[in-house]
Amino acid sequence: MKAIMKHHFRENATYFMVVFGLILILLCFEIIYGKQALFLQINAFHTPLLDYFFQYITHLGDGLFFILIAFLLLFIKKGWAVTGFVCYLITSILAQFLKKVIFTGTPRPIKYFEELGINIRTIEGLEVHSWNSFPSGHTITAFAISTFLVLLFRFKKWQYVLAFSTFIIAFSRIYLAQHFLIDVIFGAFLGVVFTFLTYTILYFYLHKKSWFDKPLF
Repeated sequence: MKAIMKHHFRENATYFMVVFGLILILLCFEIIYGKQALFLQINAFHTPLLDYFFQYITHLGDGLFFILIAFLLLFIKKGWAVTGFVCYLITSILAQFLKKVIFTGTPRPIKYFEELGINIRTIEGLEVHSWNSFPSGHTITAFAISTFLVLLFRFKKWQYVLAFSTFIIAFSRIYLAQHFLIDVIFGAFLGVVFTFLTYTILYFYLHKKSWFDKPLF
């Protein structure tokens, strides 16, 4: 198990170094400036084009998108699809458990600033949630998807692109006033770590099964 874990990490070291490096940098910003000041700075920066872009790019962090990917993998390798479904279930359950059990009632930006008497900008027509802010479920799912794809296909030439693209999806949660930076930071960390562990464990136990490399049909 340890050997497989080391192998998967080394083979995708670029992706993990970029992701954890950016997480560390963002955490430093969070510590230095605080979640309130950082959010208000981001909230003050907007354009109609970015409003449109982030409203749609954020859906790449939906659980349904992960399910769709896993379903399509059934037609390539059943083992890949099973691994994808399990990674989705583990990270989804983790996100909901943390949001609704451990950190239940944590105010999201709109409620947090409302209690301070500060009006924040929201996009007209977009539903903005008020509670269960920590951690960002969309961010957990987005990084679960990117980590899963990196481990599965070993996108060595695309690891930088995939890592930065996923951070853009995560940033959309702040831009759309759904989360604070700290929600996104921990969402990214949890999505990567739990997907890596789940993938490695399943690979260890399933990759030698006779059905693993066979498509659905």
